[in-house]
Amino acid sequence: MKKRIIIITIIILLVGIIGIKEIRKKENNILQEVKVQDHFPNKDKTLSIMIEQESGGYKEDTSRTSWPDSETYQYEKAECTDGDGAAVSSEGVVNFEENNIHVKTKNTIYCTLYFKIKPNEVTGAILIANRTTNDALQDEPVNGLYRYYGSDTDVQNNYICFGTTDQNICKEDKEQYMYRIIGITDNSSSSTNLTLKEGQLKIIKATPSKTDQVWGPSARLGLSFMDSTVRKYLNSTFLNSINESFQNKISSQEWYIGMDASASGDYFEEEVRVTSESNFDIGLMYMSDYSSSGSSYPSWLYIGNGIVDNDKYSSGVEWTMTAYDGDAHASAYVAATSTAPWVALKEISEPHPVRPVFYLNQDVSLIGDGSIGNPYIIKEPV
Repeated sequence: MKKRIIIITIIILLVGIIGIKEIRKKENNILQEVKVQDHFPNKDKTLSIMIEQESGGYKEDTSRTSWPDSETYQYEKAECTDGDGAAVSSEGVVNFEENNIHVKTKNTIYCTLYFKIKPNEVTGAILIANRTTNDALQDEPVNGLYRYYGSDTDVQNNYICFGTTDQNICKEDKEQYMYRIIGITDNSSSSTNLTLKEGQLKIIKATPSKTDQVWGPSARLGLSFMDSTVRKYLNSTFLNSINESFQNKISSQEWYIGMDASASGDYFEEEVRVTSESNFDIGLMYMSDYSSSGSSYPSWLYIGNGIVDNDKYSSGVEWTMTAYDGDAHASAYVAATSTAPWVALKEISEPHPVRPVFYLNQDVSLIGDGSIGNPYIIKEPV
């Protein structure tokens, strides 16, 4: 009998302990609602509004009678304390429509809400529309592209992160994530880019993805880009190294992979003088991309400029889309463009750096100003 009473007593105690823990657990997760209209203007300091300043930092707005404008500001976080000033765990959720804040804590007394200035969002079409205020973007398109134009000193606002939406990660690992915008498409002025839509960004990796890629088997002269080792590497190994969500932002396009052999002495406009074309995701820089990128050379597009190691790539040689001229003596063209936009024949078994180039989908929105310190990031859809 005594044994049964002891067992029953132990069970009751356990149930009681568990019950108390559950009650405390629920109490500690009470979702309280603070009505903003009960606290504006903020006389009792139970609710403080901190506004990010354009010059940096935050400033308390003591005269506020309503939420910060949701068109200009976005809610960042809540910091809450109890009556003794000790920090309490809280999850602030601002509701602009209901004019309140929900705070997940047991006994919140004071809350400080932080609001950040919303970053400006731009698209390719907006960049084109605002080109008159951007000296580095051409006034008129060349071969279907409004190009960034000038020396590397002139062009300081076309940096873009690809592969991450974290700007800090992008800046810390430039070799992996930093790209630059070659230009913005405008198919209305050119018949040579029929598959392109207006406002698409054409971007190039700021540093090579591979430094020692051969063009193809040395036994094959005049090997086109379509059959080259470079194309296979770009559209398999390199493409597969990109996060899938970013792969979906790449627009498969019509690329021009040859040129007319009769165009002797001028190899800079191969988008116009094509001998073959095909659709795929990743290509290389055209020679016309380089020759249209500046009035003097080296332009900003030269591989020895910018964040690329000058000593490592001081020769300025890299593979380009200019593949062959149909003549038996030609193997492949490369850009050797430190002082002038010219091309040189190189053996296809000779290794050179590869800088991937591709077009982004028309609907991408960018946040940032394109500088090296504030490069564009692609806004993820909500």
